[in-house]
Amino acid sequence: MIKSFTDFIKKHALFHTGHRILAGVSGGVDSMTLIDLLYKTGHNFGIAHCNFMLRGADSDKDEELVRRAAERYQAPLFVEKTSAKLVAARNKISIEMAARDIRYSFFDRILNEQGYDFIATAHHLGDSFETIILNLVKGTGIPGIRGINPKRGRIVRPLLFADKQAILNYATDAGLQWREDHTNMEDIYQRNLIRLQIAPQALKINPNLYHTLEKTAARLRHAEEVYKRHIEQLRERMMSRKGKDYYIPKESLAGDPHAVVILFELLSPYGFVFEQCEQAIGSIDHTGAVFLAPQYKLNIDRTHFILSPAPGSKTGEELTIEPAENQFADGDYIYNIKIKDAEGYSISKESNQAALDLDRLEFPLKIRPWNAGDFFVPLGMKGKKKLSDFIIDQKIPLNLKERIKTVVSGNNIAWIVGLRIDDRFKITGNTRRILEITATPNDKSL
Repeated sequence: MIKSFTDFIKKHALFHTGHRILAGVSGGVDSMTLIDLLYKTGHNFGIAHCNFMLRGADSDKDEELVRRAAERYQAPLFVEKTSAKLVAARNKISIEMAARDIRYSFFDRILNEQGYDFIATAHHLGDSFETIILNLVKGTGIPGIRGINPKRGRIVRPLLFADKQAILNYATDAGLQWREDHTNMEDIYQRNLIRLQIAPQALKINPNLYHTLEKTAARLRHAEEVYKRHIEQLRERMMSRKGKDYYIPKESLAGDPHAVVILFELLSPYGFVFEQCEQAIGSIDHTGAVFLAPQYKLNIDRTHFILSPAPGSKTGEELTIEPAENQFADGDYIYNIKIKDAEGYSISKESNQAALDLDRLEFPLKIRPWNAGDFFVPLGMKGKKKLSDFIIDQKIPLNLKERIKTVVSGNNIAWIVGLRIDDRFKITGNTRRILEITATPNDKSL
């Protein structure tokens, strides 16, 4: 067991003797075996124990056993005593989820405060099997069927090579003390149900189930890495960023038999689920369709899928401009205001700059989002045009349409930011002073 332990740590580069390890110890046979192996292989470790107050006096006896173990191994001990039931009720989550949140929050805090390098947990092959079955029942992709990773960030699982029986044999031979949690024998929890009812049946089909699982999981981890590498290459090739938005050409997915999976992998980091990607591909020819995630939205434009941040609170801000040089910003732009003499002035061809006849403007000017009922006189025209019709004529994508800002003088629009000034405020031969407004995309809002 000791050799298998050291070989597994070395094979997966989990840690070395120079690292400080924080071991999560419940008092059960798995975690008591973990710290015994860490001790016998010369690693520097501390012990972290969570008392979830779920089993009354039994929970306190678990804690006392862990305290005695810390003294025996001369290891620093850190204890968190928090009611998982109260946390579950307060956050409206299951007790299992509450306990997990308490545990890892506690581990992270001690890890950072005390300078440990890694958190070691006592997950073994049986836990990996339970994870796979649970994920398959609920629905999953490759990450769900490859089981538990030996290493994820600063969390390491150095017992993931062993099955439960091997751990019990080692603990018995080593004369270790541990405590049994009687709730492990109740199938009221999902994992217990798999452990008590499904695993025994699977072992009848394949008595070497857990070691077969170990090899299968290793192959799947490699397959996952290859898959992820390919997805990153697709992301690099297919997603282009412009300001806040990401653009995915429709033509890169149209007709591809794997389009749904590709789109899901591109969008899942932004909170979109597989079903939404199915619907988006099914709506690929429906310009204007919108799909929402908690912090992002996906617009189907004429030629692209456009991924954008969901509108924030800054979208509806109204700013004012006084007749003085200044700089200020909203959620989308940084505005630079300058006053210049008309004599010798050259109008810029840049769309993000407007030159307006200062004496025709009514101050203070306002900068606000456009409204559905807005009208203006586009430069070069004589009559008014509805702003919504102008936007349609310009074929502006939906994601940008929502961010259009207007500079308003009195009750009249003087400039649609980045698009067109109003003809009534243009520079003429009679203009004496010019108000120059430059609107630069605000990168801080990205």
